[in-house]
Amino acid sequence: MKFDSFNAKPQGQSAGALSLDDWDKLESQPEVSHVSSSQRELTGHDIANLRPREFRNVSLGLELYAPGKWHETKNSRSLRLHDMATGTKLKAKGFARQDVSIEKWVGMRLPMLTKEMPEMTQVAKPVAIQGENWGSRVQGIVTEYQGRLPGDEEDSHLLICCLRTDSMLISVTISAPTPVFAMNRAVYNWIFSRCDIGMAFPVLPALPASTRGTGARHQPAQDSNDYVELGNLASGMRLLNVAMLMFGGIVWSVQHFHLRGTQAAIMVFPFLALVAVMSLFGLIRMYRGTDWGRPFKIIVGFLAFIPFFNILAVLAINLRARAILRAEGYKIGLLACKEAIPESNHDMSNVIMLTVVLILAEFGYASYMNSRSSAAPESALTELSVPGQHFSISMPGEPVEQRLAAPTGVSNHHTYLSRAGKLQYAITYFDLASKPDEPGLFLEGIRDGIVSDLKAIVIEDNTTMLKGNAGRSMVLSAKGEIKKVTFFLAGKTVYLIEAGGPKSEEHSPRIAAFFESFHLN
Repeated sequence: MKFDSFNAKPQGQSAGALSLDDWDKLESQPEVSHVSSSQRELTGHDIANLRPREFRNVSLGLELYAPGKWHETKNSRSLRLHDMATGTKLKAKGFARQDVSIEKWVGMRLPMLTKEMPEMTQVAKPVAIQGENWGSRVQGIVTEYQGRLPGDEEDSHLLICCLRTDSMLISVTISAPTPVFAMNRAVYNWIFSRCDIGMAFPVLPALPASTRGTGARHQPAQDSNDYVELGNLASGMRLLNVAMLMFGGIVWSVQHFHLRGTQAAIMVFPFLALVAVMSLFGLIRMYRGTDWGRPFKIIVGFLAFIPFFNILAVLAINLRARAILRAEGYKIGLLACKEAIPESNHDMSNVIMLTVVLILAEFGYASYMNSRSSAAPESALTELSVPGQHFSISMPGEPVEQRLAAPTGVSNHHTYLSRAGKLQYAITYFDLASKPDEPGLFLEGIRDGIVSDLKAIVIEDNTTMLKGNAGRSMVLSAKGEIKKVTFFLAGKTVYLIEAGGPKSEEHSPRIAAFFESFHLN
């Protein structure tokens, strides 16, 4: 038989590899060894116990049976199965090619495998097999390899079965750790024997014209490239979705816990930085995985850095990634599609680890700040007595007058504020144009206005009196804090006393002492 010069002497082929003489013998001897296709000859295995089920790839026209517990990764251009319990993997890949002999196909595929996995050594000469329903329609040859792959602690065995019909060339590879392989060799042979090739739909195209005229024209598409592209899309989409969820959680936390000031910025910034990095890496991966042409990719990448247009760019990339993954048979969930992400991808574990580290760091920082505020000595009480006014009250620290706009219809409006630890204290007073005819209704109006302005929940609401002057006393819950408010109407003057802080300080004796210190002269 004749060989192309490209395949005549594959480089790096081991002593057990197929030679020209071997091919001549294989071609001239029809009695070459065949792998049994009978279940009854599978020593030590009962196929029924494996609960085999059929796996198909319509683009290849490939049908095969494998143990039902094997997990399938959907891809229209290949078939991938994985047994998580034993580490066994099956990969099938092919392409349309007219009238290529089985010998030539093996001569093309084995050098490619040697180049892809230089650690694997061929340990047996190719063996022809006969499937259960092949007849003369399908031919197959199996070759065995052994070696230790990078990162593995034990040797692996590999069987590669080259299948051909008049219009399709397919390779099916099964790999497993050596102990597993030895126990299941008969099962793997049975899987090969049950493979069948029907009509591919749609028929896979031949290699692109850019590869014609070179030795690469004889090579099938690399399944690693397709897998990397889909893996980029899926992992990028998952990173972006998780980043958006984290950003929503940050915004909710800021609003719910009323984080403000420098301390809030210190606590929030690390998480915002993590979200930004995740979003950037996610977009880059999705950008690489899309099938757009280079000019369109450049335009979208440029728009991604322009405000407002970047939202459209992210949406366009996300929609295209979803369309590609759905076309490959994947279901898109909240966190993209886990099945399309390579096992070597550890993005989520890294994100979870960084998030836990940040949470622990922030918890330590918050505990430290709380201990500092608890250990800080209490500010001395200062009596506030404004000349010309008829009240006095004791406030911690040095009260500071706040310049606030006076409500319509009032005069002599003043507010004094002080802060001590986690609590804030204030007293406001102002004069009305005239004394209300119905003090009770007037005080109810003030109460309703306070509740509405603070969007608060009323926990307690009681009437009170001070030296014959009517008043109201309330405990409110607003924006995650507790606020106690008491106000009185003394003639034409309204006095409003407030103290608030975390819910843990609701029954603080300092708040009680503050309200008890208010006196009308």
